[in-house]
Amino acid sequence: MAVGRDTRIGVDVESLDRPIGAAVVGRVLTADEAKALCALPAEQRGRRFVELWTLKESWLKAIGTGLDVPPRRMEFAFVERALIQAKFDESLIETIGNWQFLQFMMGGSRLVAICTDQTVSPAPRCWRTLPLEHAMPDQPVLSRCSQRVR
Repeated sequence: MAVGRDTRIGVDVESLDRPIGAAVVGRVLTADEAKALCALPAEQRGRRFVELWTLKESWLKAIGTGLDVPPRRMEFAFVERALIQAKFDESLIETIGNWQFLQFMMGGSRLVAICTDQTVSPAPRCWRTLPLEHAMPDQPVLSRCSQRVR
């Protein structure tokens, strides 16, 4: 869960060992994303898909449409080790905004993506909660962030 004030915000969390089928890749990724994915060594492809999926899902949650907007209408590229570049289908009214993206590793096996239309600190406060127990601080490790997207 992500909480913000006077902002649209979306978050997605996925396990890095999530199995990915070829049919899902074709429905979710753009042609350029799929080409970049296939260019990676086989052992890196699952992680890259999860990186792309969490970014897409965080934006879809931020705009509140869910999968009514096909994930292939947005594209992400990793232009440097820690920089995310986002491109949107310009016909989508939902793309209006100053979208920013952050990705974090949590607990070594979960990837978290946050999307918001406001300036974001690259060091959010995070807590891990367990049912019927106290919340405990959890330390996210920043993986990537975007430049402001318009």
